[in-house]
Amino acid sequence: MSERPDPIEFVLFELTGGGEAPEGAGERVAATPDADATGPSPPAYLDLLNVWWDAPANFPSHLNVFERYSSLPDRCRHAVVAIGKFDGLHLGHRALIDTAATIADEIGAPLGVLTFEPHPRAVFEPEAGPFRLMAPQARARWMGELGVDILLTQKFDREFASLSPEDFVAEVLVRGMAVRHVVVGHDFRFGRGRGGDAGILKALGEKFRFGVSVVGAVVVDGEVAGSTTVREHLRGGRPRAAARVLGRPWEVEGVLVAGPAGAPSLDLGAHLAPAPGWYGVRVADASVRDEPAWYSVHARVSDTGNGRAMLALTDLAPEAARALAGRPVRVAVVDFVWAEGEDEPEL
Repeated sequence: MSERPDPIEFVLFELTGGGEAPEGAGERVAATPDADATGPSPPAYLDLLNVWWDAPANFPSHLNVFERYSSLPDRCRHAVVAIGKFDGLHLGHRALIDTAATIADEIGAPLGVLTFEPHPRAVFEPEAGPFRLMAPQARARWMGELGVDILLTQKFDREFASLSPEDFVAEVLVRGMAVRHVVVGHDFRFGRGRGGDAGILKALGEKFRFGVSVVGAVVVDGEVAGSTTVREHLRGGRPRAAARVLGRPWEVEGVLVAGPAGAPSLDLGAHLAPAPGWYGVRVADASVRDEPAWYSVHARVSDTGNGRAMLALTDLAPEAARALAGRPVRVAVVDFVWAEGEDEPEL
């Protein structure tokens, strides 16, 4: 068992100028500390995106997604598993996955992630407005790009939440997943009433004979990298600050429909509603996996009531609008241009 209690400091890219993120802003960034002399050795057969390319024949050959811990086939068990909600996949989340990937490579195990759907907050605070940073399908795509072999998106409801910490470990991690090692954050809580923490998990790991690593906080610009921090920046009209915590611009996904004044628009649905106003964004066809064409345009975010919002692409070229109409799209929110009620600036 290992523990990384110290904060991890990063100096990340600075978004400057007219809205485009710098080269590589949407790619993987260094999100873990260098291994010390007593830590795991560097990966022996992972490429830069942690994709297995000389793995044992019984390993998963691509991302395998499951909804219940009881449904995992044996080839998707016995993994090193990072656990968390992973809403937004910010740099703190990436530190967990990077640490798990290093350990998985060292012991020759698949790389797994255990997360929960719906988000626990939606179960316990159903009256709360939209707050999600990332849709489940987007999270799965990013997990695949990060080299995750097994993604268990465990169905979360009040019955599942009623498991005691020991039952959660015995039923889910041991009987269901047969984990070899688990990686969690320093503030990890689990089990009925959030009664379990990292210390209890380590004790249960000793009892059930699996390893536990605890990753310390990741600090960006003096702030702990967390989903709450990202939400605060977006609600405050600070997408550049949110991008520094995420390691890339914040993205939303959905299907373009005709919105205000006929502009191609995206209903943000369960996504968090950022501050109303005009933004610099990039939009691409979400169904294109390899090198999609990105269009740089302006978008207006407007409040539609009940905490929901609409994002209208105000100057998308007609040919691009026709190509993307009715298609699933990705919209990367890069810059805040001006707020509702302010005079339009010179663009």
